[in-house]
Amino acid sequence: MRTFSVLTLGCKVNSYESEALINKLLDCGYELKNFNEICDVYIVNSCTVTKTSDQKSRQMLHGARRKNSNAVIVVMGCYSQLNQEEASSIADIVIGTNNKLDVVELINSYLTTKEQIMHVTDVLTNPKYEEMKVSVLKTHTRAFIKVQDGCENYCSYCAIPYSRGKIRSRNPENVINEIANLVKNGTKEV
Repeated sequence: MRTFSVLTLGCKVNSYESEALINKLLDCGYELKNFNEICDVYIVNSCTVTKTSDQKSRQMLHGARRKNSNAVIVVMGCYSQLNQEEASSIADIVIGTNNKLDVVELINSYLTTKEQIMHVTDVLTNPKYEEMKVSVLKTHTRAFIKVQDGCENYCSYCAIPYSRGKIRSRNPENVINEIANLVKNGTKEV
């Protein structure tokens, strides 16, 4: 059984996406460990709001490599979306802000070929909403539910429209079903 760890930097959107990713990996037979432990796969769900968050993303990736030089290092999120070349100098698999749930297939592909994988799409021209779901909370007691992604305000100080793309919303029935399932599985606060 392969072991993995997910480190989440940044916002509540990243927290939600990391929970969905953890659920998917557990469903595929992976074992969740703490980021400080030796793992087969380290995943950093990155942030790029400030230069400090970029630096923290890089530090966590380098730290994972030091923990286990044979591990598969995956970076995903806003930092890798906007800094693909820099991220690729550290990570084995680079995923942007879309297609995060492809990670299991990407890990398997990397383990087979040992060739670096760049899996970043242009979010400005590909405004598809990536449907995710969380069944059981593994890292928090309060559930965060993602109902939309993106931003179109283009504030002068913010990179989110460039890293997340245009606004796109989730199907309301999927949100209601996910909340009902979380409550059924013991979640007390959403």
